[in-house]
Amino acid sequence: MQRRICGRRDLQKAIKELLREYGELSVEELHRLLLHNYEFGRNYDVTRQAVTIYTRRVAATTGITVNKYGKPVRVYTLEA
Repeated sequence: MQRRICGRRDLQKAIKELLREYGELSVEELHRLLLHNYEFGRNYDVTRQAVTIYTRRVAATTGITVNKYGKPVRVYTLEA
């Protein structure tokens, strides 16, 4: 059974859970994991922009890595 995200508060909790479980992740990886592991409510469609905003709110930047297109992207982890 997939967990359900119905609003911003649920999105923040889900991002925290994923960062706790997987460690360092980029926003692209977070967005992919959210779409794979969670079900979204009928009235809430998560965008990449929303994932970026709430990731920056609950996590700290730990460095920069290269994505599959060769572009540098920030990597986030939970704040201590």
